[in-house]
Amino acid sequence: MRVLKRSLCLVTIVTVVFGFSMSVVAKTEPLTIEGIESALELTASEKTRALVQPLLDTYNKAKGNKAAAIAQSSGAGIALGIATKAQSEAHAAMIATQQCQLEKEEAKVDAPCEVVLLGNAIVRRGQQFHSEVELSDPANVWRIQGEHANVYLVGTLHILKPTLFPLPDVYDRAFELADQVAFETNPLLMTDPQRIAALQRRMIPDPKFTKKDLGKPLVKLLKKYARQQGLRYRDIYSAKPILSFIQIPQLKALALGYDASSGMEMHYARLASTAGKPILEIEAPDAAIAPLFDAPLSTQIQLLQNAMNNLDFLNIQWEQMISAWFSGQADVLYDMASKEFSISPGAALLGDVLIDQRNRQMAERVQKYLGLTKTTTVMVGAGHMGG
Repeated sequence: MRVLKRSLCLVTIVTVVFGFSMSVVAKTEPLTIEGIESALELTASEKTRALVQPLLDTYNKAKGNKAAAIAQSSGAGIALGIATKAQSEAHAAMIATQQCQLEKEEAKVDAPCEVVLLGNAIVRRGQQFHSEVELSDPANVWRIQGEHANVYLVGTLHILKPTLFPLPDVYDRAFELADQVAFETNPLLMTDPQRIAALQRRMIPDPKFTKKDLGKPLVKLLKKYARQQGLRYRDIYSAKPILSFIQIPQLKALALGYDASSGMEMHYARLASTAGKPILEIEAPDAAIAPLFDAPLSTQIQLLQNAMNNLDFLNIQWEQMISAWFSGQADVLYDMASKEFSISPGAALLGDVLIDQRNRQMAERVQKYLGLTKTTTVMVGAGHMGG
C-alpha cells in the first residue's frame, strides 16, 4: 500500500482551513449583467434584467465591503439580495444572504441562497461544479482489499458550501459500506472544552514578540486588512503570526460561503452519529496544529506574509481546487498543497513535519484497519491521495 501523500489542508480541532492562496482576482471595471450571466452560466429574462440593473448600478457605485447573493429555482424564479457599505466582507455576505432568504420566501423560490458577488469578484455557484461532472470522471475514492476486510480511502474537502451537495453517489456509497468511519480528528468533538482549552494554550503569544518582528511591509498589509474588515489592528499583530495565517483566509472563505460546518467530514460525521457507526480518529487532536504553533517565529511570519500577499486571489484557486476534486484529479490537488510550504527552507521543514511525517503515521493506522474483520472508510484531506 502506498504512503498517503500531502494534505490538501490541515484541520485543527476548530476545523480551520489555512494556507491556500485561494481566491478571486479583483476586478476594477464595473460589473455588467451580461458578464455576471456568463460567469454564473445564468440566463435572465428581460423583465428580470430591468429589475436587476438599478441594483447593479448601486452595487457598482459602492466603494466599501459589498456582496450579492442569489437563489434560482428549477423554474424561472430568482431571488436576489445585496449589501453595500458593510463593516466587513463576512458581514456583507451575511446581509446579502439574509435579504436573499427573505425575497426567496416571498417569491417562493425553491433553491438555497448563495453568495455570487463579493466585492467586484464573481463567485461560482455550486450547481456549476455539478454540471461539469461526467459519469466517466474518476472520484477521490480508493478501495484497499485486506485478507478479512476492506478499507475505503476517501479524499475530502474540509470546507464546502451547502449548494455543493449532494455529492457524487460514490461518496455516499463508500460511507454506506462502512462498519466504522475514520477521520483525521472527529469533527463532532471540535467544541469539546478540553480540546478548546488545549488550543487556547497554544495560542498564547511569546511576550517578547512585537509588531517590529513582522517588518514594515507586513505591518502595512495587516493594518490595511484590519481597517477594511472592521478589526482592531492590535488584535492581529499581538497574536501569534500563525494564528493570523490560519484565521484571515478562513474569514475570506466564510465570506465566500464556504464553512467547515458544511465540509465533508462534518457531513459524514453527522450521518455516522445518526446511523450509530463508530467514529475513529486517525491521529491525536493537535497533530496538525501543534507543529504550526511551535514553528519558529520567522517561519510563521513567512507563512503569514505569503497568505496576505495572496489574499486577493483566494476564490479562483479555491474554485480550481473544487473542480479538481469533483473530477478526481488527485495529483492536481497534491501539487496545489505541496506549494504551500515551498516558500522557504524553514517552511519546507515545517511541511515535512505536517505532511510527510503525518502521512506515514496515517498509513500505519490504515494498515491496522486492514487487519480487522470490519470495513473501515477513512476520510482525510484529498491532497493526501496524490503525489
